[in-house]
Amino acid sequence: MSTNFKYKIMFDPSVRNIFVLRNYFETFGCSVLISKSDEERKANAKSLIGWLSLDLQKYNTITLFFDNDVNTKDIKSKLDLIEM
Repeated sequence: MSTNFKYKIMFDPSVRNIFVLRNYFETFGCSVLISKSDEERKANAKSLIGWLSLDLQKYNTITLFFDNDVNTKDIKSKLDLIEM
């Protein structure tokens, strides 16, 4: 099974915050892909280059794709804790 969900970025995607995101998604044992605003291109969420290639801005919506079932509430809670 796979899981995907959308998340609206409510923080400034600074280099520091991108590192926090990358480090968080590196802890997952499954593949994690991200895309910006339903674009077809998906980037690796465990890669700094993947995050930077999306050119994210505050209030962009990203879609997260997991190749295993994950608890989306826990992930959303963690993402909401990133500094604004």
